[in-house]
Amino acid sequence: MSERDVFGASPLTVIPPHHGQTNARLVAHLALIVPEGCSFGVGYD
Repeated sequence: MSERDVFGASPLTVIPPHHGQTNARLVAHLALIVPEGCSFGVGYD
């Protein structure tokens, strides 16, 4: 079983921290185009 979603974000978009109800599956975020000045945080980093 697999699932893919594609999302776009506008400049200055902030995605709030989020998580699923369990850790039963791995979710990965892959940035295809990353402009300068962007950042990506994991956990409390």
